[in-house]
Amino acid sequence: MLANKDVTKDDAKKQAVADFVKWVTLDTSDTGLQNYWANGTMKDGEQGTKDSVASSVVMSKSNGQIDLLGGQNMFDIFVPANANASGKNLTQYDESINSIWRDQVRQYTAGSKDRDSAIKDFKQQVKDQLGIESE
Repeated sequence: MLANKDVTKDDAKKQAVADFVKWVTLDTSDTGLQNYWANGTMKDGEQGTKDSVASSVVMSKSNGQIDLLGGQNMFDIFVPANANASGKNLTQYDESINSIWRDQVRQYTAGSKDRDSAIKDFKQQVKDQLGIESE
């Protein structure tokens, strides 16, 4: 995106790109991107959608309470679960399955589909589109 071959020819641009990448990926401070994202404060401190992030450090110090979970703090689950995460079980189907799942969740949260229908349709679409049987 920002780091093309011409950036390496200009030390100031190279440093700016390095600082940006660090801010996006490694900065766990209160002014890092992951902190804003986890706390839903990306837009000038306004409360937006909270979300899980890559950093357990950020999630550990963030308030992950959301109405969708009845006020539960999602990070109380995500942080311990991260300890068991690895890329060893990734498959070529993951992105397709995630896309189908997100579509069904959006329909459910928008009220256009009930929970049981969303789950049933998710399983059917995975079977139809990817040939994978689900439980």
